[in-house]
Amino acid sequence: MDGWNKIDLHQHTLHEITYDGKRPSTNYTHEKFEDLIIQQEVKLKAVTNHNVLNISDHVKHALICQKNNVQYLPGVEIDYSFEGKDVHAITIINPQCDVIRFADNLNKYINNKDSKKYLNKEEFATVHENLEYIFIPHIMKTKGIYPSSSEPAVSTAEDWVMSMIKNGMFVPVLFENTKDYFKYSVYAKIEKYFNDNYEIPPCYTGSDYKFDNDEDRRKKAINRVKYYINAEPTYRGLEISIRNHETRISHEDELINRNKYLTSAKIMSSANFQESHLFFSPYLNVIIGGSGTGKTLLLNEIY
Repeated sequence: MDGWNKIDLHQHTLHEITYDGKRPSTNYTHEKFEDLIIQQEVKLKAVTNHNVLNISDHVKHALICQKNNVQYLPGVEIDYSFEGKDVHAITIINPQCDVIRFADNLNKYINNKDSKKYLNKEEFATVHENLEYIFIPHIMKTKGIYPSSSEPAVSTAEDWVMSMIKNGMFVPVLFENTKDYFKYSVYAKIEKYFNDNYEIPPCYTGSDYKFDNDEDRRKKAINRVKYYINAEPTYRGLEISIRNHETRISHEDELINRNKYLTSAKIMSSANFQESHLFFSPYLNVIIGGSGTGKTLLLNEIY
C-alpha cells in the first residue's frame, strides 16, 4: 500500500504506576517487545506506560525499533482529575524536545502524591511546558467516557477536553476510539461547543498491548491495530496526518490505495533537458520552477 504506514500509539511495557499507586507486574522482555513489533508490522510505534516515562526504557525501546526499521516515539499515559472529573490521556512527545525534563517533572509530581496519582490542571501545564506534543484523550472507549475503574462514571467527562480544544491549548488532538459508534456522542458535543466552526478531530485505535498473562486480551490487542497514516512514519508525519486526517488517517478497511498511476518517467537528454529519472507518488505531485524554466515542456515530455 504505497504511501500508507501502519501505526500503534498505545502500548505498555514495564515500569509504570497506575492511578491508585500500584506498580503492575509484567512479563516484558526486550525479545518479546521485538517479536511484537515484527508481528504487528507497524512503521510508527509509541510506548505509553501509565504515569511514568523511564528514560532508560525509552532508549532501549528506541534502539529495538531502530534495529527493525520502525520509527519510535516517546509517550506516556497520564491520569488526570480536572474539576472532579477523572479521565486519562496519552501524550506523544516530539523526540526532538527535552524528553528528560518532561520525564523528571512528571516523576516528581507522581512520586510526591500519596495514594491517588491524578494530575490537576496546573500540574498538567507545568509538565507540558515548552513541549511539542500530540494529545490523545481517552474519552470514547465505553459509551463515550473512560473513568478509572474504581471511580463512578461521569457523563460529562468529555467536557474538560472540549473546553481545552476550544481554548486552543491542545492541538493537534487525536481521539482514541475502540468502537465507531462511541465517537458520535463526542462529535455532538463538539458541534454544540463550536457551532460547526471547528473541524472534528480524527479518531484512531491503538493496541493497548500489555505483557501480562491474559492471552485473549493480547490477541484482541494485536487484531485491533489497523490504522494507517498517509505520511512519513515520523512525529512530523503523524502531526501532518492529524491536521489533514480526512485524507491522511484511515482504518485498514477504508484505505484508499491508488495502484494505477505513472510511477516514474525517464527524460532523455535533449536541447531542453539533461537526462533524468523522475519518480512520482500515487497522490499529489508538484512541479515548481520560475517562468520559462521548462515546467510545461516537462509535462509535454511526460505526456
